[in-house]
Amino acid sequence: MSEQDVSGSTQAADFENITPSSVFLPRLAAGPDNDLHLPKLNDLGLDWIRIEAWEWQGLRQWADWWEMHAMHDASQERRWAELCWLFGSTAEVVLLCLSASVEVELLRRAVETNKLPTIYGMSRRWFGEKTADSVISAGDKLANTVLRMLLLEDVTLATAAFTGKAFIPFTDDKRNWISIRDASKLSAACGSSAAGFGTAAEVVLTLWQSDDWRRLTKLRDIDYHRGRRETAGVTGVAPDNTLWDRMKRDGQVGFGREMLPTYTFADGYTDEVCDVATKSLKALGAAMAEVRGVWDASAGNVVRRPRRAGQ
Repeated sequence: MSEQDVSGSTQAADFENITPSSVFLPRLAAGPDNDLHLPKLNDLGLDWIRIEAWEWQGLRQWADWWEMHAMHDASQERRWAELCWLFGSTAEVVLLCLSASVEVELLRRAVETNKLPTIYGMSRRWFGEKTADSVISAGDKLANTVLRMLLLEDVTLATAAFTGKAFIPFTDDKRNWISIRDASKLSAACGSSAAGFGTAAEVVLTLWQSDDWRRLTKLRDIDYHRGRRETAGVTGVAPDNTLWDRMKRDGQVGFGREMLPTYTFADGYTDEVCDVATKSLKALGAAMAEVRGVWDASAGNVVRRPRRAGQ
């Protein structure tokens, strides 16, 4: 079974009896959607990313075939399967980001048309933030995918660039994995690749250095590790409007509900979060397409066929 778009009760029932290679969920939230006009990815300008993710999951299907070609080479044991595992893993995260983007748009429309109160901006922001977090996760997977391509060609190129990492297939030991923050090292390691994987590494480096990715990491570093500003619609604390700030500015302060300062620190911030998530997701999708193009052109260069006697 190939691609599946799961929606509606009939399709959902049929889905229980199949094993698809690729799945896109039209939305993440559970519940009836008969009365909802679900946004389509085409309308959001994101459908091309779904197609690319499905292409990556299609590469995942080659695991056994490629492993069979490598059975004679102990240095490649389980490495082809691990690469295919990463193809599928990366793609699924991206597809979930696309489903979350539908929820973001549904909530935007519901608040804008007063079907939901303004405070539901918190829900929209949450889906945006989780999309952003998942895009970073997929970016790390992309970097490791390119690294695993290089490992198929020459393990020593990778281990020389990443000292102390053995890159054992399928291990959960974090010492055997890199992140997109290591893009410069990855590019250096792939620079000597005869198979052409240097181009794929440059794609990862370009993504890491892009303005869209810089905005993404800044957002994540602040909201994930530091003080996350509360969403507009509550009486939050603004760093530039504390009691001390008001005293210095106005010379007096008051207490009581009617005297509390209006919380404007997060005005427009939900829109910004969702914009960062969408633009970085698009940048990631474009990078995935380029990396897949390199793989399609270079995979044959690393399939090592057994030598016959006398060769």
